[in-house]
Amino acid sequence: MELVELSPLRQELVGLPGVSGLSTEQRKRLTIAVVLVANPSIIFMDEPTSGLDARAAAIVMRTVRNTMDTGRTVSVDGVPKIKDGYNPATWMLEVTSSVQEKTLGVDFAALYKNSELCREKAAEMYSPLPYAFAQALIEIPYVLAQAMLCGVIVYASIGFQSTATKFLWYQFFMFFTLLYYTFYGYGTSFQGLLFQGQ
Repeated sequence: MELVELSPLRQELVGLPGVSGLSTEQRKRLTIAVVLVANPSIIFMDEPTSGLDARAAAIVMRTVRNTMDTGRTVSVDGVPKIKDGYNPATWMLEVTSSVQEKTLGVDFAALYKNSELCREKAAEMYSPLPYAFAQALIEIPYVLAQAMLCGVIVYASIGFQSTATKFLWYQFFMFFTLLYYTFYGYGTSFQGLLFQGQ
């Protein structure tokens, strides 16, 4: 949070773009922070200041500079450094070209295949499915505890028949109803994120 200068906004909600919550510039810094939390091997930023005014662009670029100051630099021996004022996208295309590979005697594809990032990606460590499954699985004990605790209180308060069969049926339906509400909430929040990204 300190690296991307978002400490004062620690308790804020992200909100909807242009409606509420964080500004565009703050959202870009938050995106950089979220990427940095994953401790990536390399970070590609294509025009991180597009659509920002001068002040916001300066803050985002200061964030990028702070990121570089933490030592997150990727280099390959022999690849020329980017010149001041040079377009990063053009530079990236030039230094990874087949001509540059022949000049350096390096096969970038082979370097990538032997890298940790390639192994992690092949093992689907970044797949959203295990994350979603774990997030759903971790809710089950909490919902079970909530259904049992609240179920006993509500069942006794309403005055339903005091038989074990009826009580267990009530607990069964209470548990699955609460589980449904929880998973439905997850589904709507993920759906909102998917539509927001389009």
